[in-house]
Formats: sequence, structure tokens, C-alpha cells
Amino acid sequence: MIINFQLDQEDFLQYQLYMVAQMPKIKSSRRRKRWTFPIIFTLFGFIFLTIHKSYLAFAAWFLALLWFSFYPIFNRKKYRKFYANFVEEHYGSRFGKDISIDFREDKIIGRDNGFELKVRFKELEEILELPTLLLLKINAQQHIIIAKNKLEDPRSLVELLINLAEKWQVPFKVSVSG
Repeated sequence: MIINFQLDQEDFLQYQLYMVAQMPKIKSSRRRKRWTFPIIFTLFGFIFLTIHKSYLAFAAWFLALLWFSFYPIFNRKKYRKFYANFVEEHYGSRFGKDISIDFREDKIIGRDNGFELKVRFKELEEILELPTLLLLKINAQQHIIIAKNKLEDPRSLVELLINLAEKWQVPFKVSVSG
């Protein structure tokens, strides 16, 4: 099966955001930043309460609640903006270029911008299906990115990849978050 498509900035951005979200260091940093401020302000609230400044205690608790509620939204926008600039800078020359991938019984041949990539199917570490992308993991740093929304029949490709993954014992994972 041969597929032809093009990747745009949004495809690379979704890939980057997914990869960053999987990093343990980033996960712990986000969790720490979300909880640190509310904990500190909650403690300040109790200190204010003990010195009979209840209005300051309630204000501190309110700020802690606001931070805890709205930090994920702020953080998501911040990361999206940062990685949009990163993608534009590092992958900008690849936007809109024709990509052709030939899935054979035992290997994948990809052609992109004058380059050719040949990977034996059994060398893949995993295949990951995201809501808008298919990621074929070659190693920790390299993935083949396929934009499902740019394909005529993405379901048949997914079925082919599931069959090949079973045949070559490559893990096939589905992620509902992208």
C-alpha cells in the first residue's frame, strides 16, 4: 500500500506536544508548578486565620483555588505557543512537502523531499495511533509521522498497520489524548 500526503505546522505541533507530554521530567515539572503555589497560599491562609485576619485567609485560599483551577489552561497555552515557534523554526522547511510511504510486507519505504528511508518492520519499536496522527517509532528520537486527516482512507491504513504489527510483533498502541 502506498500513501501520499503532506504535513503542515499543526501536524508537527501535535507530534511535539505529544512527545513532550510523555517525558517524565516535564510531567513532574508541570505537577510541581500546579501544586506549589496553592499549597503556599493555603498555608498563608491558615497563618492569617491564626492571627485573626480571616479576610486575608479567604483571599489567600481564593487565590490558591484560582491558580489550581486555571493554571492548566494557562500552561497549555504557554506550551502550545512555545512549541509552535519551535516547530516553525525547526520544521518550517518541511511544511507542505510531498511525502510518499510504501508499506510492504516486511519493510517501509518513505520518500520525503529527495530523501529515502527504508526501515524493516520488525525494527520498529512501536506504532502509536493518536486522534490525528500515526507515529511509527523507529527509536527514542525518530518517528515516522503520518497525518491521518490528510489520507483518503485512514481506516484501511490503520487496519494494515494492526495486521503488520501482529505479524512482526510490534506493539500497537492507541492514545485517546493527543
